Amino acid sequence: MKSARLDKVLEDLGYVTEKEIRVALERQRLRGGRLGSNLIELGFLTPEQLMRALSRQYGLPWRPLAPSDVPVELRDRIPPPGPHGSLAVPISWNPKTRELVVAVNDPEDVKTLEALRQSFDAAHLVLELAPDRSLRAIHDAWGRPPEPEIPVIELPELFAPDETADAATGAAPAREASARTSPRILMITGRAHHRSFLPTVFAREGRELVVADSLEEVVAALEGGGIEAVLVDAERADAFRNWVRSGRLTGLPAQIVTFPSVSEALLANPVPYEEMIRSLRAAVEALADARTRGTEPAPAVRHPRP
Repeated sequence: MKSARLDKVLEDLGYVTEKEIRVALERQRLRGGRLGSNLIELGFLTPEQLMRALSRQYGLPWRPLAPSDVPVELRDRIPPPGPHGSLAVPISWNPKTRELVVAVNDPEDVKTLEALRQSFDAAHLVLELAPDRSLRAIHDAWGRPPEPEIPVIELPELFAPDETADAATGAAPAREASARTSPRILMITGRAHHRSFLPTVFAREGRELVVADSLEEVVAALEGGGIEAVLVDAERADAFRNWVRSGRLTGLPAQIVTFPSVSEALLANPVPYEEMIRSLRAAVEALADARTRGTEPAPAVRHPRP
C-alpha cells in the first residue's frame, strides 16, 4: 500500500529538508506522536502539504471533513483513537453492497480498521485520508471516550507493621497531620497513567505528588501552597513556558525539572562508577601534589648501633 517512507516523499516534494526531518524525528523520539504531526507543530510543514504527501505515499484521496459530514446513524459507531494518535471515522455505509467508507489519518492502523470491518460486517472497506484536525473535531463532537484504564490495585504488605492502630493506645495514626507536613511535588502532565499510579509511589517515599494538566489545575495546585518542586512532562513544556511568560503562574519554586518520560528519567545519566573512582583518585593525587610541592623531604632516621 505504501510507496515510500513519508520523509522521502516529503523531501521529493520539496516540502522539508533533511535537517528539518532530523529535528522532527528527535522531537518524535522525546515526545511521541507521528512524524507529520511533529513537523507541523515545529512549523516546518502545513497540514495541506502533509495531506498531499500522504495521498501520494498511500495512493489514497484526501479531503477535509466537518462533524456534520458524519451521518447521524454512524456517529455512535466511531471507534476510540488507536495507537500513536491514529483516528478512523466511518463516513458512509451501504448495507446493500456492504461497502464502508472510512476516513483515516493512518491507513496502517490495521487493528482499528479490522474492528470496524467486523463491526459493520463489511465486504468492502474504502479508505480516504483526512487531516488530523478534521478527525479530532469529529471525535470531540461524536466520538466515544477512550476505554478506562485498568485501575491500580494495591496489595497489602504482608510483613509490614500494622498501621491501623497505635500499639500502646489502640488509636488510629494521625495520617492527615503527616500528609500536611510531607513535601509536595507538582507534576504537570497529560498522561493518564502518571495520574493513576505515581502519587502512590511518591506517597510511599514520603512525598505528596499533585498531578495537574490544564492551566486551571496548575494554578489551583500552586495556590494550595507548599509546592517544593515542579516536574514538567516534555509534552507540556511549551505550554508551561507560555504560562510562565504570560505571568499567569505565581509562587513557582526554584526547582523546575522537565522530563521526557519516567523510564527515560530513570535511565538518564547512570552513575559511571569506574570513571568516578578514577576521577576521585586523580583529584586526591592532585591535591596531595599541590600540598607537598616545595617541601623538603624528611631527614633519614639513623638508629645507633648497639
